[in-house]
Amino acid sequence: MYPLLACLLLWCSSASVQGNWISLLLLISGGMLLWSILEYVLHRFVFHLGSPIPFVQKILERLHLGHHADPRNPDRILVRPVYSLPLSAMLLGGLYSFTGTLFSAGGLMIGVWLGFLYYEIVHYRLHLIKGHRGLLGLQRRGHFYHHFLDSHCCFGVTSPLWDLVLGTYRRLD
Repeated sequence: MYPLLACLLLWCSSASVQGNWISLLLLISGGMLLWSILEYVLHRFVFHLGSPIPFVQKILERLHLGHHADPRNPDRILVRPVYSLPLSAMLLGGLYSFTGTLFSAGGLMIGVWLGFLYYEIVHYRLHLIKGHRGLLGLQRRGHFYHHFLDSHCCFGVTSPLWDLVLGTYRRLD
């Protein structure tokens, strides 16, 4: 669904795209960096918080806390569109307000969606496919450290960048 939405965004801003392919690629790259920050911030500061409001607590459990309780359940690994689409719409609106153009907001949003899709693929593989080497092995060690040893660190699933910058990285020897 997100590749289709990305194409729709490009089509809606197609008049601006002509001759601006380098700008578009830079915006998409910026959106991927923005995703990495969102992944960390949402995981650390939103999904691990409890809430005294039962409705909010139920949403947090569906989004993430239930995944910690049952990490190998495939129904609890991927983010459901009922949550990701409204968040995407709010983020696109915020980006549009910030940049002032659909071209810029759309380019950033496409990068965010690319990062999100990469996250979903990695997260699914880490939990349901055994034996990883290389980059996936590093991602798995960090994510499983977070799941099974200390849920107060290693919040980056796809990258330890923000854990390193913000002091929540743990050495995974």
